[in-house]
Amino acid sequence: MKVCVSVAEKDVRSAVDACISAKERGADLIEVRFDHMDQVPMSLLGFGSVGVPMIATLRSVAEGGRYSGSDDGKVRFLAEAVKEGFSYVDVELGFASMADLSKAVGDGKMIVSYHDFERTPKTSDMVHLLVSCSAKGSLAKVAFQINRPKDVLALVEASRAYAETGNDFVAIGMGERGAVTRVLFERFGASFTYASMGAGKEVSPGQIDIGSMRRLKGDIIVTGVTGQSLSHSLSAWMHNAAYADEGMPGMYLKFQAEKDDLPDLLDMITELEIRGTNVTIPHKQSIVPLLDELDPEAERIGAVNTVKNEDGVMKGFNTDVHGVRMTFEKAGFDPRGKDVLVMGAGGAARAVSSYLSASKANTYMANRTPDKAKALADSFDGIEVIDLNDVAKRRYDAIVNCTPLGMKGYPDELSVPADVIGPGQFIMDTIYNPPKTRLVLEGEARGANAVSGKDMLIFQAMRAFEIWTGTLPKYEVMKAGFEEGMAR
Repeated sequence: MKVCVSVAEKDVRSAVDACISAKERGADLIEVRFDHMDQVPMSLLGFGSVGVPMIATLRSVAEGGRYSGSDDGKVRFLAEAVKEGFSYVDVELGFASMADLSKAVGDGKMIVSYHDFERTPKTSDMVHLLVSCSAKGSLAKVAFQINRPKDVLALVEASRAYAETGNDFVAIGMGERGAVTRVLFERFGASFTYASMGAGKEVSPGQIDIGSMRRLKGDIIVTGVTGQSLSHSLSAWMHNAAYADEGMPGMYLKFQAEKDDLPDLLDMITELEIRGTNVTIPHKQSIVPLLDELDPEAERIGAVNTVKNEDGVMKGFNTDVHGVRMTFEKAGFDPRGKDVLVMGAGGAARAVSSYLSASKANTYMANRTPDKAKALADSFDGIEVIDLNDVAKRRYDAIVNCTPLGMKGYPDELSVPADVIGPGQFIMDTIYNPPKTRLVLEGEARGANAVSGKDMLIFQAMRAFEIWTGTLPKYEVMKAGFEEGMAR
C-alpha cells in the first residue's frame, strides 16, 4: 500500500518538521500544501532533508485551495520547487498556463488533477477526465464528492476501465461516504492514496490518518455500519479498537444510506470485497428481502443487524439478540418463568422479545401504539400486550425499556410509572447515552439491579466482529473503545 501524506502548515519550518514526522510514520510520498501557508514562501530551504519523494501543491481558491495569486507566480513557484528537490507538482486540469508550467518544470513530473466537491459524474465522464488529465501530465488524479453508494460503484467502474491503459492514476471518493475508496484503492487499480497527519489535520474531506492507514497490510478487512443517521454511532470506536488489539489489518467505516440505496450498497460490498456491514435504524427489516441467506435466528426475528459477505453471497444475522442474552447473563438474571415487562415495540423490543420468548419468560408488552405491539407480540410465543394504563397494576421481576425516553435528545422521562420499580428487580435500559438514564438512576435508588444498554451494544458488536473475522474480541477492549467514543 502506497500512501501519500498531505501536510498543511503555516510556514516552511513547520512544514519541514511535519514532513520529517510523516516520513517517520511511514509515508511513501508527501504532499506539501503551500497554499495553506500564511504566504507563499520565498525559500524552500530544508525540504531536501526529508528523504522521501515530495509533491508541491499550490491549489487555487477556485479549485478548493487557498492560493489567490497569478498564474505566472504559480508557474515560477512550482518550477522553483522542482529545482529544490520536489519530485512532483500538482496542477489543476483547467490551469490556463499548463504549457508554460510543463516547460518550466523540466524533468519534474506533473500530477494533473480534477476535483468536484459536489457530485460524482457518470462513469464515462470520469474516464474522459482521467484521460484528459493523463494527456497533460505524468499522472492523472481525480477526486469526487461521494453522496450515495452508487457514486462509489461508478468511481470503481471508471477506475477499472482506465486502469486497462496501464497508466498510473489516483481516484478518490471525497467525504465520509467515500472513505472506503481511500482504504481499498488498490482493489480498483489506483496507484496510491492520500492520508492526513492525524485527526484534525485533514486537507480533504474524508482523509484518514497515516497511523490508521499504516495498520492496513496484506488482506485488508473492511467492515462498517449502514443506516440513515450515523453521526452518533460508537461502533467504529469499538471495532477499530478490536482490530488494533488483535493486530488485524482492519478498518470499520460508516456507509450511510437511504432505503433506496441498499441494493447499491450491497453491490458496493461485493465489488470491493468488503467483509460486511452492521445495519441500524431504519434498515434492519427492509434489507432482509435483498439478502441471499438468513441465519436461523435472524429469520425467526425477521430483522438483520449484521450482513456478512461470503464470496459474494450476502448472509444476514441478528447479533442484537446475542447482546440481550449476554446482558442478562452478565447481570445474573435468568428470565425463565419470571414476569418481565417490555416497554416499546420497535427494533430493540423485537430483539428483547425474541430472547425472552426463547427463554420461556412471562412477557408483558406495552406501547403507545397497541397495534404495533400486537403485531410484534404475535411473532413470538409467551408475550401478552397490555394497555399503558394497566402497567402499574402488576408487579414485575424485570423491566426492559425499549423506548427512546431518556435518550440524549429525547424527553428525560421514565417509560414506566416509578411505583413499579422496586428492590430485587433487574432493570435493563437499551439506551446507552447518557450512561445512566433516569430509569437506571431510579432503579438504583429503589434497590434494583439496573443497567444501561452499554453491554448490549458491546456484546452485539463482539458477536458481529466474530462473524466477520472468526475471532472473538475482548470485552475490555471494546468497552474501552465505547468509552473513548462516548468521551468525544
